[in-house]
Order: sequence, then structure tokens, then C-alpha cells
Amino acid sequence: AIYYPDIYDNLIEYNYCMYQNSNYNNKWFFAFITGMKYISDNTTQIDIVEDVYQTWCFDINWKSSFVEREMLSVTDDVPRCKFDT
Repeated sequence: AIYYPDIYDNLIEYNYCMYQNSNYNNKWFFAFITGMKYISDNTTQIDIVEDVYQTWCFDINWKSSFVEREMLSVTDDVPRCKFDT
């Protein structure tokens, strides 16, 4: 949770945030706001969950890959239920 120095009513419209942790090379972290709670006239508790993809997407090392595709005839391309035998 984050304790933010502002009035609850001023923050209620927000659903996403970003913040920096100076102990972690000033990297920006992105998070979804999952809840807010009134603490006092000048403090609001903000509950967050990290947006993992947005936070780390530019740090991903993509490796070469190959996707093998197969073609089916129209008669063989039938949707099947997982209960079909």
C-alpha cells in the first residue's frame, strides 16, 4: 500500500499509477490501483498491483524462434469438444 498525501475525493478517478524506486536504479514501475481507503483529511491509502508487462516489457530479451504451421483440409477442420472421443 502507498500512503499518498492528498484528499480521497481528489484521487477516486484514478485507476493506474507509475512510481520510481530510487533504490532500484530509478526504474519506473507501473501498477493498477485496486483500492483506496480514507485515512485522514490529507492522507489516502492506495492499494496497487504491479503491471508486470508494462514495467518490464523493454527489458525482455527476445530470442529467435520458429513457428511450425500445418494446413488442414476443410473436411478435417472440425471443432471438437474436449469430451469428444
